[in-house]
Amino acid sequence: MKYIIVIVVFLSPELLKAQTYSNVIPDDEIIDFINQDIRRDSVWGIKSINREMIKLFEDVFYFKDSVDYNYKNDNVLHFIYRKHVVSGRVLTYYPDTIFTRQDINYFLLQINGIKEKAAWESNFMNSKLIDDVRFDSNSRVETNYIGRVKLGPVNRPEQVIWYYSLPLFTFNKKRAIIIKYFYCGLVCGGGAYYIYEKTNNGGWTLIGEINHWAN
Repeated sequence: MKYIIVIVVFLSPELLKAQTYSNVIPDDEIIDFINQDIRRDSVWGIKSINREMIKLFEDVFYFKDSVDYNYKNDNVLHFIYRKHVVSGRVLTYYPDTIFTRQDINYFLLQINGIKEKAAWESNFMNSKLIDDVRFDSNSRVETNYIGRVKLGPVNRPEQVIWYYSLPLFTFNKKRAIIIKYFYCGLVCGGGAYYIYEKTNNGGWTLIGEINHWAN
């Protein structure tokens, strides 16, 4: 008779407490996810990443029930499950069709498990961490003021600065959502909430973007 021995490895609470960023998701999973995102943007060269993380808010990613959903749908600006009816047409952010109730509960667990004062502590691939944004005092920009073009100084950083939130993973770890944006000056920059799906080879592919903004 043949016996199959299955070894299951659990991350103990003590081990998770020793992590840098989260009490729920191991550091290596977070770092690997962001490294893959940086690898996709390799045409940008060395990325300058601000050490400060984008903060994640419970009200944006979680709702308890239908009452809570309706309240947040009407009152929370970046609520990712937002849905409105305009002239009989339903306008929606589609995450409500790809994230399950179990995923939504897991988002809350991850948000509550973020370490206090968490900040990026080690360099990612092809990047450097920065603490302060340095501005180029010689940078100038043409700005239109009521039909007139004025050439004047502008606070433009010496390089494009990227900001990342922690990624939030679905319960089965097959999808993830992250906030990221870049800043390159007074009227330069933008970002969004990016949704990824895990591929068969362990990579991540972009499947959606919501909550876009631009400077």
